[in-house]
Amino acid sequence: MRRLINVLVGLVALGIAGGVAICAIPKMQQAASRAQCANNLKQLGLGLQNYYDTYERFPSASIPNENLPCCERLSYLVELILYMDQLRLLMDKEKGWHDEENLVPKVSISDENHRPIGTKPLGEIKIFRCPADATISPADQASLTNYVGISGVGSNAAELRLGYPGVGFFGCERQIKIEDIKDGTANTLAMMDTNWKNGPWTAGGFSTVRSLNFGDAPYVGSGRAFGSGHRRGAYWWSPSASVVFTQAVFADGSVRALTAEISPEVLEALATISGAEEIPPLAD
Repeated sequence: MRRLINVLVGLVALGIAGGVAICAIPKMQQAASRAQCANNLKQLGLGLQNYYDTYERFPSASIPNENLPCCERLSYLVELILYMDQLRLLMDKEKGWHDEENLVPKVSISDENHRPIGTKPLGEIKIFRCPADATISPADQASLTNYVGISGVGSNAAELRLGYPGVGFFGCERQIKIEDIKDGTANTLAMMDTNWKNGPWTAGGFSTVRSLNFGDAPYVGSGRAFGSGHRRGAYWWSPSASVVFTQAVFADGSVRALTAEISPEVLEALATISGAEEIPPLAD
């Protein structure tokens, strides 16, 4: 009898341990996803700083091309990738992102002596994808990006010239300098994570640069304009108990989490470069 009791106690202990392990797996996966996403944003922030060190200005929202509207141009990420992965893309910057030559980005292939021997399509770039988003990129164009630049507040923020109210970090024609960021680089959003209506990383316009439109508030949260797959404190049996948040890189290169509780007014203040708003301290 005692032996049977010991066996039963052992089985119960194993069951409890297994249950705890099963409960821990989703939290571990979420933590890993968060960490990878934050690292991606840090690399993007570093790319922006490297670009600034080279040109003494930040990039515009799209590669300048007077023959194309902003939404048809190649995005700033086409240039920024050189300052992160040092990839030299074989793309025609005089043409749009949807042109046949640019639709599927390519890179050169070299032999052991570093002599070009051909080209190959560039597949999904992991640094542009958040692991919390399971969406599969289409095969007939550049892979999707979960990271979008912030152009300011208002539907036409990307089109505004420097000095207008609502101007943010990225603009179709404007290229800002640090001295233009009157609110301070630590209080100005450069890019945010989102899994809402994602597009190819090579495309100028909405795919890679977005503004905060008043009608979209609140902005952060599931299914929102800057919603993501990130949750903190979630349990597999009660996802409603978790905190939903997105991650962002600021103009100074720092990466911080912004929860769904952040007020629209605070986020709008962070989205502009010279609003002189009072911004409360943000948790890291």
